[in-house]
Amino acid sequence: VLYSASTSSRKNKSSTKLVGRHIPSAPSRILDAPDLLDDYYLNLLSWSDTNVLAVALSQTVYLWNAETGAIDELCNVEDQGSDAHISSVSWIQEGGGHLAVGTSSGNTMLWDVRAQKQLRKMDGHSDRVGALSWNRHILSSGGRDNLIVNHDVRVAEHKVANLAGHTQEVCGLAWSPDGMTLASGANDNKLCLWDA
Repeated sequence: VLYSASTSSRKNKSSTKLVGRHIPSAPSRILDAPDLLDDYYLNLLSWSDTNVLAVALSQTVYLWNAETGAIDELCNVEDQGSDAHISSVSWIQEGGGHLAVGTSSGNTMLWDVRAQKQLRKMDGHSDRVGALSWNRHILSSGGRDNLIVNHDVRVAEHKVANLAGHTQEVCGLAWSPDGMTLASGANDNKLCLWDA
């Protein structure tokens, strides 16, 4: 059991009791996830603001609705060969209706989940896309090719920026809350900050 104390309780120890918080030692639920790839650089889970968990299991993306327990298959990449796999997933922040899916072939797909329809496939990488991050209508993808591509998903010519600052695989991307800075982390042990 771990305990935490607020700043005010530390100031006046004699009159305030420490507030305890129980940290569970076991999960509240376990979902079967065969074919969950064992690769640190892949981002295979993403939770939407509509309480749906996207899970990439090898060649297939599944959606688990936390409220109903329903499981749906969204897409797969079986037609791309036996070595093809999903390498990243990321929900758009607002509305939970669109999911970005990165693949081992270097493509990023955009799916309308409600319609169960692929809206587009965007290129830009020569190897797998392991990291994705949304900033409103801009989707940033990071790949094993050391590049970051900013895609404007609203327009046909989607590539609005290619960012080259890493010498090894990009494995993490995150936009700042104000949407003005993109942070990228890579296997080259660099954390880069990019102005929008």
